[in-house]
Amino acid sequence: DLPERDCRLALSSLMSSFQTDGRHPVLIITGPCQSGKTRMAMDLRQLVDSHPVPLLPMPNDDRELKVAVLDNAILAFDNVVKVPLKEELLALAAGTALRFPGWSQPVQCRRPIIMVCRDLPDAPDLLENAIILRLRERPAQALKSRSELDRRFSEQHPKAGGSLVKACSLALEHRKTIKLDAVHNDAELERWNRALDKGLNLGGKMLAALQHNLEQTLADIVKERPAIRAFVALVKAKGTVKATATQLLDEIEPFLDGPKVARYPTTSKQLAKLLRD
Repeated sequence: DLPERDCRLALSSLMSSFQTDGRHPVLIITGPCQSGKTRMAMDLRQLVDSHPVPLLPMPNDDRELKVAVLDNAILAFDNVVKVPLKEELLALAAGTALRFPGWSQPVQCRRPIIMVCRDLPDAPDLLENAIILRLRERPAQALKSRSELDRRFSEQHPKAGGSLVKACSLALEHRKTIKLDAVHNDAELERWNRALDKGLNLGGKMLAALQHNLEQTLADIVKERPAIRAFVALVKAKGTVKATATQLLDEIEPFLDGPKVARYPTTSKQLAKLLRD
């Protein structure tokens, strides 16, 4: 039930699981209650990696994360509110060496990651390296029972799996001939998607979906932070701004368009970090 552009994003995320090089984009599925977030995450994970426990709680520390890595080819986390291990997850998406208790040597690990969030996490570096599916609330008459959804998934699984295999085959066939004029975010993912785009004769729609996803994500990052909205308004009003972070705290205040939320920066150090992010 996804719009066409979001279907391409979902396909891009699924295909990235089969990339031999580069960073896996983090797939974030967000939306209100009863929008199907958990079910979509479960089905996407089970489509390429069947597991008796497809979704996990977000780990709180390094030990819990390593347990999840050992038991899962894809890390899929449900009901994510906070992301306490942002740097570790980004490292896992790109590939990193981990030391496990009782193992004599570090182990190279790389994992695709799925997160289910009602609201986008406060993690700009994570969001910038993510594919985000924004689901809408479903009307009550469109809701189906779990048994009905299980039945439909079971019926469609072979066909969907075959389509994914075909897509990966087409991407592999054309990948060596693909050259990128410019890299928007992730060279390997963009080359992989352009190769598929060429194989399916989509006329650039795969990369367009990725680019729109990145632009919308950056807009969301700004929109959710009152201090950044005020800073942007300040720059638009004055054309250019030269100030220390301490001075900026005072200068952006008249441009606030709402209340100061709990994470609003109250010191120059906090504002400087927010602007860097």
